[in-house]
Amino acid sequence: MLSRSLFSLGRTLRMNLRPRRGSKKGLLVRGILVSVFLLALYSHLPLYGVKDLGNQLDWLLSDLSSHDGEPLEPLHNISALYHKFRYDTTMSFVDEYRLPSHLLTPQVGAGREQKWESIDEVQFYDADPRLIMSVYSGIWSGKNPEGYGDADKPIPFSWYDWADFHNFNKLIALQETRVNCSFFFEPVISKDLLNSVEQELDERLFDYKRGDYDDEIGPIAPDKAVFENLTNYCIEDASAGDSLPRKFSPGVAVTALRESVRTEVYAFQARGHLLNALANPLSLTVLSSDSDAYRFFVTQDSKQNIIESGLLEKYLNSYPRDKKNALDHIARFTDFVSSPLAESKRVDIEELDSDEKNAYEKDLIHLKESDFEFDALAKIEELEAKPNLNPHELNYLQSLKFTTQTHWAFAPKHFREVDDVKGFASLGRHHDRRFFNGAVIQNVHEAQIRLNSLIRNFQKFAKANGLISWLAHGTLYGYLYNGQMFPWDNDFDVQMPIRHLNLMAQYFNQTLVVEDPAEGNGRFLLDITSSITVRINGNGNNNIDARFIDLDSGLYIDITGLSVSSAMVSKKLNVYFSEHEDEFRSEIRHRDPNLVKDLTDLSLQSLRSEVINTGGESSWESQQVDSLIKASQRTLVTSESASKAYSEEQRYSLNHDLKLYNCRNTHFYTFEMLSPLINTKFHSVTALVPRRYIQVLRNEYMVPRKYGFMAYHRNAFIPELRFWVNSAILKGVMNKRASSLELEVIDSPVNSLKLDEVGKFYRNLARSGQSEVLSALYNSRELSTYRLKEIDLQFNDELGSDENVKLLGALRNSIGTNISSSFKDPYLHFTEKRRLEALLKDSEKNEAKIIDEHIANEMNLWAEALHDQVLPYYRCSPHGQDDQLDFNHQGAPISINGNPKRNNVFAKDPL
Repeated sequence: MLSRSLFSLGRTLRMNLRPRRGSKKGLLVRGILVSVFLLALYSHLPLYGVKDLGNQLDWLLSDLSSHDGEPLEPLHNISALYHKFRYDTTMSFVDEYRLPSHLLTPQVGAGREQKWESIDEVQFYDADPRLIMSVYSGIWSGKNPEGYGDADKPIPFSWYDWADFHNFNKLIALQETRVNCSFFFEPVISKDLLNSVEQELDERLFDYKRGDYDDEIGPIAPDKAVFENLTNYCIEDASAGDSLPRKFSPGVAVTALRESVRTEVYAFQARGHLLNALANPLSLTVLSSDSDAYRFFVTQDSKQNIIESGLLEKYLNSYPRDKKNALDHIARFTDFVSSPLAESKRVDIEELDSDEKNAYEKDLIHLKESDFEFDALAKIEELEAKPNLNPHELNYLQSLKFTTQTHWAFAPKHFREVDDVKGFASLGRHHDRRFFNGAVIQNVHEAQIRLNSLIRNFQKFAKANGLISWLAHGTLYGYLYNGQMFPWDNDFDVQMPIRHLNLMAQYFNQTLVVEDPAEGNGRFLLDITSSITVRINGNGNNNIDARFIDLDSGLYIDITGLSVSSAMVSKKLNVYFSEHEDEFRSEIRHRDPNLVKDLTDLSLQSLRSEVINTGGESSWESQQVDSLIKASQRTLVTSESASKAYSEEQRYSLNHDLKLYNCRNTHFYTFEMLSPLINTKFHSVTALVPRRYIQVLRNEYMVPRKYGFMAYHRNAFIPELRFWVNSAILKGVMNKRASSLELEVIDSPVNSLKLDEVGKFYRNLARSGQSEVLSALYNSRELSTYRLKEIDLQFNDELGSDENVKLLGALRNSIGTNISSSFKDPYLHFTEKRRLEALLKDSEKNEAKIIDEHIANEMNLWAEALHDQVLPYYRCSPHGQDDQLDFNHQGAPISINGNPKRNNVFAKDPL
């Protein structure tokens, strides 16, 4: 059974693709198929042990060694690029970074064909990670007479070097057409101006809804508040008059944001604001995989990029280059990691003991009750007594002072989303307004690429620093099925115990996290709220405690802390509360240590009296408190909480004794629901989930008991594929009515695919041009197959719990350590996409389809091997063991013709 797909492909090559004499196109296609076939055959020959594969290889080589005297042509470079773009998520560039062809050659604008003679002439550049990481790693690795990176000398910084300004550079590249402040704040771009700009650039200024400008856009009134005081939002550089071009600037500096414009306008506005006005991060934190983090403080009084600051020149003078002027950023970073400076820059959170620092190495992570308590006032005393606080500690101290001196009723909203961009509906709330860079979220595949990078890097960041966090809400629900997010989600949710949230704030708030260059090119800002001690819903402005934000899109991870609080317990835990309240309600045994007497401990009624005495009835503060009093009264009337009859002090004490912890959005958990956390894999990297994650999910969602077909949000989960498929795509690929002659008809119901029809499904994806779906399936096959076996072991009643844990540990430490990423690094994706689009012509699209069909055959082989329980991926040699462990025969199949009874795996929590 395993060789059927290979034999089928071989017969196709031998019998159906014989090109006519002199047919170069036929030879090319044949060469592509031969290459992919031999690659597949070579990879499967030693794995499956199919005897006839050797004979199959012999006749194929003999038959294809020549044809009518004409040698086969090698794999075409466009085909190789397409294969890499779609089906290779490893971190490798298609070319070297060379100064003449990259830095000194404009990537956009009318001067694309002209090179600058020297670095001094460069007017703009794309912040290619190979350039930036080479320069910074170089100055950190020892050849550094300036001492950059030392504690007393922060490193130069510009957002221009760390974020994507590719489209913004088009404005800088303009030599004849000028943009002014109005360009960034008019609701739409003037059609005449847009035509002029694009004619000069010889390319589109932007892509999202660009076709709207080919029609007539209805009038949108400009924002009067902006245009009456435009200088409050934007400054034009008058020093150079009308002369163009200008270095690293379009001649306009955006100094404040205003969203009442279309998406494309706001994207340029936000990039302009990022370049000119946003404060620098406090530090750079560079990851070394998921094992170490190195932190460098950043200058706060300058925004000079690597050319303006002289860093590039210093680097080039320090490091000899080869004749091609190529830069090797990974070699430079490796130099730094082994340099004397590295150890002094490695972050070590002193407050964590050795057991906590190594928590992610364990199968089960036991939390402590004290992890859910925090005394901010004591921390303030500790920091004030400490000499020579670093910038992060100073920032944290100021934040603690602010939050402990501000009543929760007046806590300002910390995070700002993109709420009022025209034509973007509610999608703006998934973007941080400072880093919005266009509507990438509208393309599901490209949004998932960015989100994949986000969660992988946050998990690596947490593990490298011993900070405990676990998957929550919809993110945890997505993990349940195939180890990755739901395709319709636009952000992630993780939770942390309050102690670890505060440690993260103390060491890393306002740091720019940089991915290990050998693993990716991610750049993320960690931003933590200024009201961290408020652990109830409060005024509703700050339910999220922290965000991990992608610089190139504004997409983010929501991070919430869990702690003891005075909040009313959620009705989902009423039974638990009622069963235990009698043990502790006789006295108040615990009090909130973060409340300041006669200030933040005031009830709303007492606060109202204070406000009226100082500001009067009509003050903003008075109106705010009145509004909150009315809201709290409504909540008290409608609440079904078993603890609503208690006072705030009583609730805090009871929640403490009952080990009930909540986030600010009043999601409650018992200690036993969370601890011990389970070590697992999510998006192919180490992650933690709560002990009773089924119960946690059932408190929020209607979780089916069955691992099987289900439909939601115009998507369907196909257990035979371990994958969610869009309903519209699913309908077309099934081809029930034979409406497409090119596709095979799949007769079985979609909720019960037969094994041979799984292969049809893959082939139909390839033939119908659904390469994005096929690539997502292919690139996530290792992760989803890993999760399938993990489900089997976690919920297998036939194994004792100790045996389950042992097998899960072996699975994680052997197979789980090498799971490929489900998606490509975003920077690689978009650079390869631009290159492919420039090369790929209609006549060559057939080559892409041939590669897609080969991938479909590979996926079919994988499905057959999984069904036959001979999948090589499931074979491993655990650490310290000579004998091979075959997970094909551990547990019992739960899908694809498995025992139907085993499908009800989610009826209860894992053992």
